[in-house]
Amino acid sequence: MIIYKDIISGDELFTDAFKFKVENGIIEMDTRKISKKADDIDDSLIGGNASAEEAAEETESATETGYEIVLANKLQQMPPFDKKGYLVRESTNPDGMQVLIDYREDGITPFAIFFEEGLEAEKA
Repeated sequence: MIIYKDIISGDELFTDAFKFKVENGIIEMDTRKISKKADDIDDSLIGGNASAEEAAEETESATETGYEIVLANKLQQMPPFDKKGYLVRESTNPDGMQVLIDYREDGITPFAIFFEEGLEAEKA
């Protein structure tokens, strides 16, 4: 896996797990709005087997809703400006890269814009 980091802050911005295209130094990546349970852990990862155990009491857990790229990479969404969204990194270093969020012509598909020269790739 390749992790793309901000060259100034060192914050992780995205990985190659997301499909993206590069054109003239601009990286465009389609994303989508998702809902994710906060602190959701799959029992099978820690040796649990729901079919062999008593049914556990279901509890309501908080959910987060946002762009997939934001939730997956610990980015923070800023208030929109001129109908476009902006993302900042986890450290919120003002000198680092600002990520732009906009919608395709269909008005439904959100996409993120990164500047290739502001990124460094690191193999994980």
